[in-house]
Amino acid sequence: MTYQKVGEIITRIREAHHKLRDTLQEAEVVSTESVRKDFLTALAAEENNLESELTRHQDATAGSNILETWLQYVPDKEMQDVLKHSKFEPDMSVEEIVAQKTRFDQALFELYASLARQSSNRVQELFESLRDQTETQIAANNWNIRD
Repeated sequence: MTYQKVGEIITRIREAHHKLRDTLQEAEVVSTESVRKDFLTALAAEENNLESELTRHQDATAGSNILETWLQYVPDKEMQDVLKHSKFEPDMSVEEIVAQKTRFDQALFELYASLARQSSNRVQELFESLRDQTETQIAANNWNIRD
């Protein structure tokens, strides 16, 4: 196991959101069906918002020692594997797109939960907040697929 600062972990997660957003935008550009295109655009915007939210968390905690806290960090291999295999093809159905995005979000949820369990006090609160936000997003995406 390796050790990393909370700020470094959040930066890596922000980068993962950025990569997923870029992948969604690339698929949106080549998609020809308007419903699929609109859905990809919405998911890319969501990833952009989540990346911005992480930046806000970093900025809000910059004056405290939270970002400098060292954690025994289990590498986010599962999330990186999901990201590596996140291919959004132009012919994918909306259901397939949501399933792919949900796999990413679920891996992220599990990472946040793991980090919260091994943290204490304000660091734990930070990761619990991010975990809860991710859980809400998973539920919202699952609900949107029903519409």
